[in-house]
Amino acid sequence: MTPNSHALLPETPSQTAGPYVHIGLALAAAGNPTREVEIWNQLAKPGAPGEHILLTGQVFDGNGNLVRDSFLEFWQADHQGHYDPVYDVEKAFNGFGRTATTFDAGDWTLHTVKPGQVADQRGQPMAPHINVTLFARGINIHLQTRLY
Repeated sequence: MTPNSHALLPETPSQTAGPYVHIGLALAAAGNPTREVEIWNQLAKPGAPGEHILLTGQVFDGNGNLVRDSFLEFWQADHQGHYDPVYDVEKAFNGFGRTATTFDAGDWTLHTVKPGQVADQRGQPMAPHINVTLFARGINIHLQTRLY
C-alpha cells in the first residue's frame, strides 16, 4: 500500500446490532452467567434518596410489531438534578443502567428514582427526563429518545 491509498478503499458495510448483543451485554437475558460487576436495570438501590419508581415498557417497530430482542441503555440525573459521571457498584444510585426486552413477552424493566430537573446548555430548565438509547436487530445506528 502506498501513502493515502486508504482513501481508495470502499466503505465497510453496515451491520445491525444483533442478534448477539444479549450475549455480550445482557448475559442473564441470554441465559449466561453474570459477571461480578454487572451494569443492569437497578439504577437505584433501596436506600437511594428520592422517589423510587419502576418503569416497564415494550419496544415496537415501525409496523407495530413487538420487538422481543432489543437492548436499552438509560442515563439520568439523580433526584436533585445532578449527573454523576462515575459508575460505582457501591453507590445507592448510579445514573446509568441497561436492560433488555424479554424474549417471551417483550417487556423491559428499570428500577430507578424520579429524576430532578436539569438545565440545558444555556442554563434554561428542562423537564425532568431519562435518556434512552435503543439497540435492536434491524437498525444500523442506535436510536435515542427520552422518557418524561
